[in-house]
Amino acid sequence: MAAALPPAAAQALRQAVQALRGDAAAAARADAVLQSLASQFPQSAEVHYATGMSAAIRGDTAGALAAMQRALERDRGNAAIHFQMGMLLDQAGRFDESPKRYRDALRLNPRFPEAHYNLGLALSQGGDTDGAIRSYRQALAQRPTFLEALNNLGNLLQAQGKNDEAIRLFREAIRIRPDFAVPYNNLGNSLARMNQRDEAVRAFEQALALAPRFAEALQNLAENLQALGRHDEAAQRFEALLAVHPENENARFALAALRQERVAAAPDTFVRKVFDDLAPRFESHLVETLGYRIPQELLALLKPWLDARGKVDVLDLGAGTGLFGREIKRWAKSLAGCDLAGAMVERCRASGIYDRVEQLELTPFLASFGDGSADVVAATDVFVYVGDLSRIFAEVARVLRPGGRFGFSVEIVDTGDFTLRATGRFAQSKAYIEKLGAEHGLTLTVAVDTPIRKEAGTPIPGWLVVLEKRA
Repeated sequence: MAAALPPAAAQALRQAVQALRGDAAAAARADAVLQSLASQFPQSAEVHYATGMSAAIRGDTAGALAAMQRALERDRGNAAIHFQMGMLLDQAGRFDESPKRYRDALRLNPRFPEAHYNLGLALSQGGDTDGAIRSYRQALAQRPTFLEALNNLGNLLQAQGKNDEAIRLFREAIRIRPDFAVPYNNLGNSLARMNQRDEAVRAFEQALALAPRFAEALQNLAENLQALGRHDEAAQRFEALLAVHPENENARFALAALRQERVAAAPDTFVRKVFDDLAPRFESHLVETLGYRIPQELLALLKPWLDARGKVDVLDLGAGTGLFGREIKRWAKSLAGCDLAGAMVERCRASGIYDRVEQLELTPFLASFGDGSADVVAATDVFVYVGDLSRIFAEVARVLRPGGRFGFSVEIVDTGDFTLRATGRFAQSKAYIEKLGAEHGLTLTVAVDTPIRKEAGTPIPGWLVVLEKRA
């Protein structure tokens, strides 16, 4: 049982705790009182608890943890101490330790919605999404109007593709607090994932009406306007975003695309964001929404050569989730791939198809292989993020063995070498591809005009190409 304080000390403790909420001078005087009380009454859990809170207010997380640990040692049956200890562990980034404290708090007081919520936060930070979802649901079962739990649960469900329930939660958060911009933005994200872009735009606009400098909502609105073909409006929003965050490379690239400026390649941050966001639904999005069949079509072009060649060493540029790897695996003596997006690399590795998958840009990945070390280099739906292909062609020509094959797809433009379209995707001309091949000892063996994908339901013209490394 926790030691009781004499009445005078208890009064001094209450006054000091109240003063902690005052100005800096009052808080400093209160901290001095608490330190004195801790010396006089070292067995008092409530004094150490208050001392820990004072240290936390000053930003001394280590001191707060030490004081809270002393309080816990003197009163292990106090749910509030366990809870505060958990919060301090979270502040210290020790997310693997804080869940135990929240669970101890809940064991002592099962009806503690804040503990359920904080447990959800810690589990989410630690990568336990399912556990976090359960904790947020328990918090909401006890407090249905818990705004932060509604919002965070909605975000986790959205990431799992459960957009209908996420939308319901975001709308409930908006109903509870209609002047809060964040759930409007999150609602817009869920609507956009369901391809309800007009409604998504309205949600983002509502978020910005409440918080005009809300950078995430500005970017989301601009990207959805761009996807809808409302390019002038999108450019205005990207300009507004750059006024708030001038270092935003993705916004600068998107604006360059909308202005039809000449750019060599998309920034790495742009490609990572596109594919990290898409990772949970990548294959269904490509195949069902965009009508994507380039891996199968490229394999069909390579198959006669593969059947005659036997087992080959394959490099897959921009491997994604391994769609092309699955097609060519039966012919592969070795199969290595790269992707810029960490989420894609994780999924590709988890597939077990590849011998090696690296989170690298295309050129450094190719540079990691020796001269004449590969029989096949493939790049399916990758060069839409790279305009100038000269360095890649040079590296491919170096790593291919004589007679090796370089197969890839490009969106097609009729004139010039390459162009950055308003969609943020690059297109290359047939003449440019043939010129690069000739410069680097790569001969065109087969080329097929084929739709690369769909954009707003319309097929996008492209070229599927196989080049041979000359002996």
